[in-house]
Amino acid sequence: MGLIRHRVKIHIQFHHVLGNIYHESFGHNIDLATNELILWDVPNEAILVRVNNKVPVLGLQLDASELNLLYKDKYNVEVPDSYEHLLLDVIDGDNHLFMRSDELTAAWNILNPLLQEIDKKNIAPELYEPGGRGPFGAYYLWAKHGVHWTED
Repeated sequence: MGLIRHRVKIHIQFHHVLGNIYHESFGHNIDLATNELILWDVPNEAILVRVNNKVPVLGLQLDASELNLLYKDKYNVEVPDSYEHLLLDVIDGDNHLFMRSDELTAAWNILNPLLQEIDKKNIAPELYEPGGRGPFGAYYLWAKHGVHWTED
């Protein structure tokens, strides 16, 4: 919580394909050549796929298209907050969204070595001001992996 905005977004930017025959058609803006999958949970639940496709004409002409499923536009119902949904499931005794015990064991088998390494090396989380954009180190992480920051 404590960030400037409360939102949950998973943004998957696919790698550029080596030897892409369409590369020249995008000119110098390499971002146009990247397909993306974006999953929103908060504030507006949505699934967005951005893909590049060849226009069905003679010659090499490309177009970037979006496939967008915004739940509030598609379904004329009030979409409950994730926590509301989870609490209602608990009250109803519905555990289909919860991890099974074998999944939980597998998750701890993955996380325990990481947590032990953090304790051993005395690694502290990077602090940031409440109401800000998060830790400054996140910008370095994005740059290191070629992720472009967007304000959307």
